[in-house]
Amino acid sequence: MIQSCQFEIVNVRLLTIPTLQIQPFRTLFKVHYELSQTFVNRPCLLLVLQRENAASCFSQILQGYSNTNNRKLLDSYDHMMLTSTNKQTCENQIKFFFDFLPDRCKDQMEIQ
Repeated sequence: MIQSCQFEIVNVRLLTIPTLQIQPFRTLFKVHYELSQTFVNRPCLLLVLQRENAASCFSQILQGYSNTNNRKLLDSYDHMMLTSTNKQTCENQIKFFFDFLPDRCKDQMEIQ
């Protein structure tokens, strides 16, 4: 589905954020304690996706799907989406999970 919507998968990783990393995680992503507990010591699938107008296109994908209660996925899980407000923060967030960010991503990164 992601590729059919013209997203390019730049990087993928399955990891568990250890408890020792909770404070740096909360600081970098500006999430409150309760939400950070959702990500800590549990498997997390991380995707770095790229495409023009990525944020709005990804939201449209989530709006098109419903969960078992017939609530839109975006309504159910938008509070769990980790977003950035500027390019440097975005780079730092990606580097928190990945060892590097490909140069082709840095050159194309724009925050909306």
